[in-house]
Amino acid sequence: MSKFKQFGILCLLSFCIVIGCFVFCRGFLLNRQVLTEKAKPCSRQLDLNHDNGNSNLSLPEVETGISRSPWCNTDPVFTRTIFLLVDALRYDFIHQMKFLSSINERGDKEISQNVIENTLHHVNTGTSSCAFKFIADPPTTTMQRLKALMSGTMPTFIDASANFNSNEVEEDNLIYQLNATGKRIAFLGDDTWLSLFPKSLFMSPYVEAHPSFNAWDLDTVDRAVNASIVRLLQPSYSCNWDILIAHLLGVDHCGHRFGPFHPEMKRKLAEADTIVEHIVNNMSHDTLLVIFGDHGMTKSGDHGGDSADEVEAALIFISKQLKRTRILHPPFHCNSKSKTPQVVSQIDLAPTLSVLLGLSIPLSSIGRIIPNFLVKTLYTDAISENVAQVAQYIGKYGTIFNSDLTEAYRLVEEARRDYNSKAQEDSSSRENLHQKCENYLSKVKDLAISTWTQFDIGYLCCGIGLFFFATISLILYIQFVHYQEPISGYVFLFSGGGLISVLVNFSLGSSFGLYGVILMTTSGLVLCIITTCLQNKSSNPRISTPMEVRMNCSDALSVVLYVLTCVSVFSNSYLINEGYVLGSVLMAASFLHIILHSFDSNSRKRRMNGSNKVKQRGILASKEILIWRNGIRTSWIGLFFLVTILRLGNLFFRCREELTDCQEEFLLHKHLASLPETWIVYKHVRFVIALLTLAIFVVTFREWVMSRKCKNSTRPAALIGKYMPTLLVVLTAAYWALETHGLLASCGRWLLNISSMLQDIRLYFQQFRGTLPFSLVQQTA
Repeated sequence: MSKFKQFGILCLLSFCIVIGCFVFCRGFLLNRQVLTEKAKPCSRQLDLNHDNGNSNLSLPEVETGISRSPWCNTDPVFTRTIFLLVDALRYDFIHQMKFLSSINERGDKEISQNVIENTLHHVNTGTSSCAFKFIADPPTTTMQRLKALMSGTMPTFIDASANFNSNEVEEDNLIYQLNATGKRIAFLGDDTWLSLFPKSLFMSPYVEAHPSFNAWDLDTVDRAVNASIVRLLQPSYSCNWDILIAHLLGVDHCGHRFGPFHPEMKRKLAEADTIVEHIVNNMSHDTLLVIFGDHGMTKSGDHGGDSADEVEAALIFISKQLKRTRILHPPFHCNSKSKTPQVVSQIDLAPTLSVLLGLSIPLSSIGRIIPNFLVKTLYTDAISENVAQVAQYIGKYGTIFNSDLTEAYRLVEEARRDYNSKAQEDSSSRENLHQKCENYLSKVKDLAISTWTQFDIGYLCCGIGLFFFATISLILYIQFVHYQEPISGYVFLFSGGGLISVLVNFSLGSSFGLYGVILMTTSGLVLCIITTCLQNKSSNPRISTPMEVRMNCSDALSVVLYVLTCVSVFSNSYLINEGYVLGSVLMAASFLHIILHSFDSNSRKRRMNGSNKVKQRGILASKEILIWRNGIRTSWIGLFFLVTILRLGNLFFRCREELTDCQEEFLLHKHLASLPETWIVYKHVRFVIALLTLAIFVVTFREWVMSRKCKNSTRPAALIGKYMPTLLVVLTAAYWALETHGLLASCGRWLLNISSMLQDIRLYFQQFRGTLPFSLVQQTA
């Protein structure tokens, strides 16, 4: 067989493996179509006075998505907006921020009282606020969250791979709509924003981006952002911006480095609380402050998954509009009757802010306006426009349309006509319209989740099947077909089924489709396997013979357990409980291996005792039996130590985020400083045990060194062996002590401050040295 043909078959079968991987990724890494069309500027205000008995709001046909002129709030209360994004601001963190938690509680009570009394009400503080539990959709990584927050869309899992290489957002978004209305946007913080949104959209001269991936740096970006915020709030600078976006990274970096329970986390939250207080005290009455987190963090400070700690962020709206004593209704109000916080999705922020700021809702948004947040007259107009905008997007997108959505949209139209035909004060028709609109938007979101964030099981199974058949074909070809034997042309033809299907797909286009590629490739691989097996059976190899494989029971058991472990990774439940299962599998495999080895050795022992040759060897047979017994005894002792080590290893067990009922009892994998402050006794006990363990190791190692006749030696190696371990243990103990009490981070901050001060002094002397000759020349002249 020619080498060209050999290489060709190997390449064709390897190409089939690539096709299998591609099909699997098609089902696992979901993607969605991006619509680059933008919403038109709003051209009119909705007439709800019903003077003519008709509304000017036209809802588009959901099947066609006809073009329409969007409605928007043409008389927004807020002319300025400050977006303060505190990265990884988990909802429970706001209770650790003294000013923010106090103003939120006070604002809720004051604003609810004003709404209930429905009278002119002057509040001394003049500040109203609402806090929500802000739920993120997975993946909970910063780049995907920013896209969802600004565009109102849902990212897919394929976007997670782009978290470190962000691409520009092509869909309609809040940044584009703000720019289209002439708003001057200033930006401070994470440079990911400028990777997603072109710098040309930020028309303010104040655009300061900082690198974000140094997770060990807690203060550099935050200090620069805070200093710029203080400067931009001054009257001489505030006239140059309408929208201020600030992104603080310290809380997220502190979580990655130390975890949420470390004293450094309290410091970073206090710093964020301080800048919030400064903003509230210095912002104007027509400014809306929106504080939010893009995601949360786990107990270990990580994020990216879909656990409760990762998806629950915070959202707070703060306004000073109550100082305007002539305002009858505040711009928004909170539902103070509920003891639990209202839960909103992150994709709901874009349409809600669009209404508050008088913008067109981004066309690609599938979020809904936050219920029970806006005043009712404004909410009725806004939720109707929200439905019209989503229906237009669905009509243009086309792939997530179904009959249930059509029926829900028809009910919205009926409710809208019923509301238009009645008086504006009719609360029943208004509430019916709200309910039908919210139901339609909920159905759209559920359908989008099932389409964009759920795995395609069919493609996953097809990809695994293709990979399996291609691998079997490759193994059979390498194992049974000898290079000296001629290969049938059918094997070459069938192995090229994958390449042929891809070429046919490119030539025919969408009429062939991916399923055609899967069917043709699978058929070719199955025929290739059958042809190879039949040819191998009929052929008579001239050189080598079939490979003989001998395997005892323990080896077979090991292979079976290994294969089962590899296959079980395709099970979600196994992956989640893998930490529990693997230890038990290892103990069971070791136990059965010893048992089977003992039976196998017993049979060999009986054969040895019954053999004439062994009887003639005498003493040699006794030694072999003694070695066998010592081996079995050693195996059982090793099994005992293995079981002991595995049981002790459970003390270091870490719960996966998916195990909601799992409790980590001792948290031995965490730094002492990251543990809760109430565990003070446990911290000291663990610290003492660690020191005793180190001391035992040093003493043992030192005695062993002395036993090697190095007690009186002055050689460098002997001196290092005697004193270096002790020095290392002392330094390690000091490091642990500083870390336990949070002093290590304080020392690091002191060193950073000293370094910054020395750098400033060096720059000052350089400037002084540069200006000195010029002053001397002036004096001489």
